[in-house]
Amino acid sequence: NNKNYGPKYTADKFTVNFFPGADGTGTTVTNSTYTYGRKITLQDAIFTRPGYVQIGWALTEGADVPEFELSQADYVVTGNVDFYPVWQKVTLGVSYDVSNLAFGSICVDYVAPDAKTVTIVNEGNADIKLTLPTSSAYNITTTDSTTLTANGGKAVVTIQPKAGLVAGVYAESLQFSFDF
Repeated sequence: NNKNYGPKYTADKFTVNFFPGADGTGTTVTNSTYTYGRKITLQDAIFTRPGYVQIGWALTEGADVPEFELSQADYVVTGNVDFYPVWQKVTLGVSYDVSNLAFGSICVDYVAPDAKTVTIVNEGNADIKLTLPTSSAYNITTTDSTTLTANGGKAVVTIQPKAGLVAGVYAESLQFSFDF
């Protein structure tokens, strides 16, 4: 006769909530199946707020400094917990240098000059989308992504006069546009 008289234990389950807070928009994320002592990965930036970017998580609403990183992979569940987004005001800044764009004079037998490049760098804290201009006299391309990630994302734009241009002066104002 085999009887087990020892105590039986069940691991405690806890709820982990991610709330948008009073200023954020988005759907609350709730998971109530986390076991005590389990390591979990926190959510990425899942909420939005006009004019702000989410930079981390805090245990209290309205915190200015994150207590936890976005997508932090080593949070240990020790009980029920509520996370709130920490916001930072959007700053936009783009740097570029167009001083090397002079293509020089062209002789009678036209040959398209070598391409020139412009590096555009995102110096703000929000991702921005670059829209390349169109031109009748120049080919404008980039091999990089047109999404410049926050704090240093860049795109190298190649500009080259089109082949077969007739004699004349080709001066254009090329306007790059950005959206975030």
